[in-house]
Amino acid sequence: MGPTTTFKEKAGYQPTFVLAYHDTAGHAMNQKEAFRDLSHKFHGKGPGKMKTERRAKKYLEEKLMLEMSSTDTPLHTVQKMQQKQQELQTPYIVLSGAASAKGPTPISKKSNY
Repeated sequence: MGPTTTFKEKAGYQPTFVLAYHDTAGHAMNQKEAFRDLSHKFHGKGPGKMKTERRAKKYLEEKLMLEMSSTDTPLHTVQKMQQKQQELQTPYIVLSGAASAKGPTPISKKSNY
């Protein structure tokens, strides 16, 4: 072997890459999940029933979280309040009590006592 030389043009080189793991369905996996998947493939056995169900439940919950609106509640309370404000032409909403002759707003909870 001959003498070694340094590559001066590569002195500031910083490799940039991201090692990402994905399962067969395209879902992102972390390093532990990827190793477990590789191990299952190598040994010819799959994960157990409980782990499979747990993973499916996790993906379903992630999907539902992405579909949820970040500005409103699941019952769409903010949207209903804005609609009521537009109907009444007021910058506020009275949530309880008899505010006017029109009666209580439909947003207020009616008691059955």
